[in-house]
Amino acid sequence: MTVSQDFILLLCQWESLQTEVYADTSGVPTIGCGHTGSGVKESPITVERAYELARGDVSNFESCVHRLVQVPMTQGMFDALVSMSYNMGYTGLKNTGIPDMMNAGDYKAASERISEVGLTDRTGRKLKGLVKRRLLEQSMFVSDGLDPKKTSPTPSKALTVTASSSQLLKWVLVGAALGTVGSLFYIALKKRTGKPQP
Repeated sequence: MTVSQDFILLLCQWESLQTEVYADTSGVPTIGCGHTGSGVKESPITVERAYELARGDVSNFESCVHRLVQVPMTQGMFDALVSMSYNMGYTGLKNTGIPDMMNAGDYKAASERISEVGLTDRTGRKLKGLVKRRLLEQSMFVSDGLDPKKTSPTPSKALTVTASSSQLLKWVLVGAALGTVGSLFYIALKKRTGKPQP
């Protein structure tokens, strides 16, 4: 299982897509959607390149989720856990207890736990941005229901960066200015029309 196309687009919003290198809160050179690897040397980059870097980074966290969760998952569950791992790291996600709850078959408890973890920075200060992100991840987790056996698996398709997908990424940047509300409108409009609208 791999993450959905919508996940990558939303990730670029959550991570505040930047086309030029900047220092993150820890002073680490960063570019694109939170990328801290060799791609920072390419600054400035295009939106399409930011997506490519993000997709490469995400593959590592997909592997993290596969190692931690040994039971069936819906696409929404998988996307939510990859997002949390991307934000909190492998150990951070493991220590939430969510993978253990899922492995024990308690998907409901796992979904409820999401909004309770990873809400603070390194100094222990609760951040509104993380609170909003956890709530959106929680909604993503339950979006396909809590019983993977009742959900027909949909093969994940890799997003090919074309003029159309580039336009979607640009709409994500617009949504970033609107915060979580923008994300919710984006998801709703995607479901209704297949593409975001002005």
